[in-house]
Amino acid sequence: MSNKVKVVVLASSRYDFKTNEGQELKGAKVYYAAIDKSAKDNFIGHKPQEATMDIEIFDFIKDKIPAICDMEFTVDLSTKTPTVKVTDFDYIAPVQWYASVGSARQEPEKK
Repeated sequence: MSNKVKVVVLASSRYDFKTNEGQELKGAKVYYAAIDKSAKDNFIGHKPQEATMDIEIFDFIKDKIPAICDMEFTVDLSTKTPTVKVTDFDYIAPVQWYASVGSARQEPEKK
């Protein structure tokens, strides 16, 4: 079963290597944050998360990130730790970062 969520794709890295047993492993990891904020009382903001994906998806997204995307994924529950695997990204828009200067506790300037 596939799920879909709107995310900010933050970064991605690809891998291509052989295991000690000679098995070739190819794929990528993607780091993202869900657009919807956490609803937990003891957590604020957007917690970055990690998922795996096929190398073809990496090739599609590599020149577009950081970006806002609809992420389609599955969750593999067959291992001890559930694993999220991205099956597709629908690109929505680029993300532009803006730096702010000052302390989080600093009052904004009055004009």
